[in-house]
Parts: sequence; structure tokens; C-alpha cells
Amino acid sequence: VADGRLGACVYRTAKIWDVAATSLIVEEAGGIATDSISNKFNFNVDKEDYLQDYSFVAANKTIHNKMISFINSK
Repeated sequence: VADGRLGACVYRTAKIWDVAATSLIVEEAGGIATDSISNKFNFNVDKEDYLQDYSFVAANKTIHNKMISFINSK
């Protein structure tokens, strides 16, 4: 996604350590990274939330909202 070879990347169950680095790279490249309902991530997680599964959508600005709509329509 970050280098333009893919339009989007979707994970249904990612860990916070997967999401943190990928979010930074995608956003620095001009893309958008959110959860599956378009919320930005809060990386200040408590110890109890550390192993939680997160949904993750990373895409370029052109298709991010379309990806969110498609994911939530299923």
C-alpha cells in the first residue's frame, strides 16, 4: 500500500504491534490507516488490551472510504 503496488490491505484480526508500524508507514506515504469502522488507532493501550485483536484497513485516500463501506456491507 505504502509504495503504491497495492490499493488496500485489510486484516480482520491483527495485533497492536502489527498495526502500529504499518499505520505509520502508510500514513507517512499519504495513505489512511484505521480500524474497520474508520476510527484512528490509539496506541496507548493498557496491559489488559495488549493482546486484543484489532481490525485494520490501510488504503490510499482514493479508495479508503469505499473499502470501509464494502467491509461493513458484508
